[in-house]
Amino acid sequence: MFETRKVIDGPWTNLPPRRIGGVPPGLGTPDLFILIGSDDAPRLRIDLYSSPFNAADVRVLDTAVVVGSGHQVDIVPFADGPVETQHLRSYFMRFYEGDGYLLATSGADVTRINADGTIAWRSAMLAIDGVVIDRIADGVIHGSAEIDPPGGWQPFAIAVTTGATLQ
Repeated sequence: MFETRKVIDGPWTNLPPRRIGGVPPGLGTPDLFILIGSDDAPRLRIDLYSSPFNAADVRVLDTAVVVGSGHQVDIVPFADGPVETQHLRSYFMRFYEGDGYLLATSGADVTRINADGTIAWRSAMLAIDGVVIDRIADGVIHGSAEIDPPGGWQPFAIAVTTGATLQ
């Protein structure tokens, strides 16, 4: 079970947080709390400090929680260990779920994240102001990339296994 909240209370306030995003020196109040529980008990609390201009997207994998916000994707392991931060070429847009992996789109490219939270690849630069995935079929990711804003969208196709451009 996972949920996001703007405000938390007990028992979540008793759980030590994993802080991600642009954490200010004085900490302050996070923009969003990401709460992971199991068997009706708190398991993991993530405090997200983000830009108010970028929405956050969250996915729970087998071994980690993946959070996209601002210009980055954070991979927060359930076990103790460091948070892995992947800085993006542009602003984070959203996650798309594939068969055993996630695709993170930014304003410029696509990054594949495996089910174990590792990064498989990052595509070449596809756009300057937005990447949208329309469908994934037969090992190919089909989408649109805005290369000439506003409205200059062009189709693209990249390989699921490598991220290589196919057209």
